[in-house]
Amino acid sequence: MNRRVRCQYCDKRVRLENIEEGYEYKCPRCASLVYRPGTSRLVATTLSISSLLILFWAVASPLLNVEIMGYVELSLLETFLVSLKEHFFIVLFLILITLIIPTVMSILVLLIIYSKELQFSLSSSKKLVGLYLLIKEWNMIEVYFLGLLITLVKLYQISTVTLLYGFWFNLLYVVLLYINLIIFNPLDFVHIKIRSPLKKNSLLKTSIFLSLAIIFIFPANFVTMMTTYKFSVVYDNTIMDGINSFINDGEVFVPLIIFLASICLPILKILSLLFLQLVVYFDLLQNNRKFLTKYYLIMDKVGKYSLLDVFVVIIGFSYIQFENIVSSDIGNGMIPFCFVVIFTMLASKSFDTKLLWHNTRT
Repeated sequence: MNRRVRCQYCDKRVRLENIEEGYEYKCPRCASLVYRPGTSRLVATTLSISSLLILFWAVASPLLNVEIMGYVELSLLETFLVSLKEHFFIVLFLILITLIIPTVMSILVLLIIYSKELQFSLSSSKKLVGLYLLIKEWNMIEVYFLGLLITLVKLYQISTVTLLYGFWFNLLYVVLLYINLIIFNPLDFVHIKIRSPLKKNSLLKTSIFLSLAIIFIFPANFVTMMTTYKFSVVYDNTIMDGINSFINDGEVFVPLIIFLASICLPILKILSLLFLQLVVYFDLLQNNRKFLTKYYLIMDKVGKYSLLDVFVVIIGFSYIQFENIVSSDIGNGMIPFCFVVIFTMLASKSFDTKLLWHNTRT
């Protein structure tokens, strides 16, 4: 089986010959992945249906039992609903990226696989594939679960925690969804050519989103992220204060993860995109384009993990509500922090790596 594709990162035409399952095919110019045969129809269907069936129990079943002179049991849905009234837009965004998008992805997988049986036109199938590839970038179910694990570390230090069956349903749901995300390739079922023309006004859009991210990054780091009340004493915690709290409790690995994800990563991403724009505009480092492309791809993939601290705060706020002993509230720094993550992701998606290879300023 032979196939012609165009690299979406450097725009080189690539001819794939003798395609075999289990192999990845990379661009000879920039070494980026251009094609990877996906799994079979049966496996993708099984994973999609299984994840949809488990979703109900993952969302509705209680996750944890947290006990401090009383107890709190919440499901994933209840965890979000606790914060919904006072922090509507933040929680709505989190519901979108952790519940709605993963669910839509599983449904899209089934629609794409059985597009011929459902007699979809080629145009409709192409739109389904395009939608799947678009929302795939905004699926953050694994970021949520990592945030849940980090919150568990803190809860174990101040309370008695019991893992309930909802926790294991969530774990199974995340694993099934993530496996399907990795091994499913929609282009194996809908034979269309994905064209990747230069993004219009790429540098302008990237600059606008970066400017917005820079505006919000200072309040995101210096305004209170979470307020804790312990025996009527108020503690206003920024992101760095939360990290220091973990360190003071003897933790090393968890605060390191939060520091890298919530502080270093957004700043590094902003600086990296600014640098890449300068490289394109002034036509610099022509001999290092392969490295710059790889560097961009890594930054683009890990950018969503900046939201880790948001999930930690939301989950912690939902469970730490023992008024006479200890309780918590979400601080004003949450909104600018979410804006920083969203705008840096939009800036990254707006930047076109083909500009590194085309020697053009448009």
